Amino acid sequence: MFPRKVTSTLLISVVSAVANSQIPGGGRSAPLASAGGIGVGQPFVVGNRLIYLAVKGGNDGYVALDRTNGRVAWRLELKDYEDFATDGQQLWAVTAGASPASPVVLRVDPTSGQTHQLVTWTRGYRFISTGMAHAGRNLYVLTIAMDGVTIRGDVLCIDPYSGNVVWQNTRDVKAEVGVRLIFGLLRVRSANLVYSVGRDIWTVRLTDGVTVDHQLETGVIQADPAKDDPGEGPVYYANDRGEIVSYNPALKTLQRFRAPERDRSRLLVRAGILFSHNSSALFAHALNAGLKWRVQGKFLAEVYDDSSRSLWAFRDDNVLLRIDASTGKILHQQSTIWRPLMFNVLGQEFYAVTSDGRAYSLKLQE
Repeated sequence: MFPRKVTSTLLISVVSAVANSQIPGGGRSAPLASAGGIGVGQPFVVGNRLIYLAVKGGNDGYVALDRTNGRVAWRLELKDYEDFATDGQQLWAVTAGASPASPVVLRVDPTSGQTHQLVTWTRGYRFISTGMAHAGRNLYVLTIAMDGVTIRGDVLCIDPYSGNVVWQNTRDVKAEVGVRLIFGLLRVRSANLVYSVGRDIWTVRLTDGVTVDHQLETGVIQADPAKDDPGEGPVYYANDRGEIVSYNPALKTLQRFRAPERDRSRLLVRAGILFSHNSSALFAHALNAGLKWRVQGKFLAEVYDDSSRSLWAFRDDNVLLRIDASTGKILHQQSTIWRPLMFNVLGQEFYAVTSDGRAYSLKLQE
């Protein structure tokens, strides 16, 4: 069954060249225009705001749009390194403070964009990357720095409202010549936090930071900034040896699988099934058994809907597909006018950000 009706709301300021253009397959568009930057992050929703990361003039920052009319609600410029966490209603960010050696954690009002500094700290070395996660009542912040021949990883558990530090871990790992070892993992699993610094993987308790497992990866862990992790089951990551690794914190085991040819911009695995695309097809690949299904065509990106266990994929002819994740059957398809760099599907809303910082939404109705 295909959608009977699709309506669109185009986000941000006006470009008259495409005003009132028709959307193929039904519906009518409002004008499309630029947010003043290049959209580089998958859009996400906090309250009544659609938010995505954009780059303008070499500076990273978040753009927040009103979901009802697409107008820019606020912009937040960040420095050097950044990441965010959300519980769906509140937003937090971590970035460089007064200097690259002083990270700062901010609570951001999703309605107004006003910020409140929760905590900052200073080290005698420059931080190069950071990650953030939210679980239960706390925030978890991982920062990575280079100090001579040592990679230093600091993990802080922070109260998201008072800024009080509940516990802190510091991990020192020897740097390797010619190998850029940064963190690739920051995942919540049950009552534990899984993170990596260099090749080392630690699992610690959320409540007090006590280590419950430590693993050493033989390859280089590839960074995966995706925020749609299911929060349960094994933690999956890719390394520089062409492997996908399944880490089970409960069993304290690593299991390695040879990865098929695939797009490497992100790693999307659910219940041991890899969903990805290559130059000729979208496919599902069981890590322990091989190919499950494939859909011919050139695809740009895909996202998994955990609530319906379906896959949304965007084909390079500007067609959005909804696919049964278990069989590969196409359930819905809809043409659009603009090609997204990143997109997300939340309920019956399709949100997209183009490579030139433009954004639009489609309301999907069956």
